[in-house]
Amino acid sequence: SPVLDLRVKGASNIIGDRSFSKNPKIVSKIGDYCIENFHKNGIGTIIKHIPGHGRAEVDSHESLPTIDSCLDDLLSREFSPFIQLRLAAAAMTGHLLFTKLDPTHPVTFSNKIINDVIRNLIKFEGILLSDDLSMNALSGSIGDRYINALKAGCDVGLHCNGNVQEMELVAKACPGIKNVAKSRIRVFLKKVADVSENREISDINELNAKLRKGLKGFF
Repeated sequence: SPVLDLRVKGASNIIGDRSFSKNPKIVSKIGDYCIENFHKNGIGTIIKHIPGHGRAEVDSHESLPTIDSCLDDLLSREFSPFIQLRLAAAAMTGHLLFTKLDPTHPVTFSNKIINDVIRNLIKFEGILLSDDLSMNALSGSIGDRYINALKAGCDVGLHCNGNVQEMELVAKACPGIKNVAKSRIRVFLKKVADVSENREISDINELNAKLRKGLKGFF
């Protein structure tokens, strides 16, 4: 959390009501409030699914979504909330094939998209985590998936299905964490600690009131 993907008519319902809105400005605003107030209460946040899952017509848990939109269109819509919240300390990739950006590799395995789009165009500098590497959008052995995600530029590969045999394969494939990833993790932990230190946990009603006040005029 927060999910910064847009709600897109005709797309897969896998994002569904996890999306704040079809409007990128509203998504950015609510996402910003989520990050601010979660961090004030000592809860780390991860923006997802960078660079934008909204147009996916299939569920990436089941198969690989293919998105044929051009870069300019994506920048003005799906990528926009991630650009606005690029200073977030952590983000999760989407398993998506953007054919006009990299016709061969999904985002999680694409050095081109991670470097050229996520790092250089969106200018995200925080920890980059993969989405669950056991999802059916990806191909190859679980160990190869892990290595491919790290080679492409992910700092951390996530394996989430609880299969112990697969966990052992991922552990064997793990090359160890790079210094740049360690540095990004330290920044992430410091951001959360700095704003939550010596602060009482806010009442949920107070947070909701602040959210409604901050979004006045957006609806």
